[in-house]
Amino acid sequence: ASIPEAMLAAMLVGGCTTQNIKADAPLAADEGILVTDIHCGVGVKWFEFHAPGHSTKGYLGSMKQAATVHCPVFGGADQAVRTIRLKQGRYLVGKVGHETELSFEDGQAVSFSVEAGKLTYIGGLRVQSTPHPTDARTYYVDLRVIDDEARVKTQLQRDYPALLDRLPWQKRLAQDAPRSGQVPAALSP
Repeated sequence: ASIPEAMLAAMLVGGCTTQNIKADAPLAADEGILVTDIHCGVGVKWFEFHAPGHSTKGYLGSMKQAATVHCPVFGGADQAVRTIRLKQGRYLVGKVGHETELSFEDGQAVSFSVEAGKLTYIGGLRVQSTPHPTDARTYYVDLRVIDDEARVKTQLQRDYPALLDRLPWQKRLAQDAPRSGQVPAALSP
């Protein structure tokens, strides 16, 4: 298979999810809903959630991802609330990317847990990027967790009130693991 075919297969068999679930979508007994808001810096278009214990590197790592979260405006500095159905358990923000990617392994990654039958607010995920001063194809990336619960809950109440009526809300902020790395990008900022 060609590289594009292999990537398509990875997306189809991997854990791709809807960016926001329908308020009346049924949950399995072992599923909960992750609530976060994302902010992506220039040069960052997506990130992936992974269960710990698996390598996040390369497209084979992407085949084992639990969810891919796309930035609201590709390459733009925008933010959006996301509601994502996940099985109960611990997860990592294992990868951020553009036309290439930067992988974070367990111990270096932002981590969070989702509890079955609940809306779990993990905080806002801020993927900041700064262009390299001499190489327009490279961005420095920093991923942080920000607590903006009041704004997110207000937006969720406005856009998805049935979710808050249906499921209990809990705040379990992701464990921040600030780091820096480089994400080569194909376009200059």
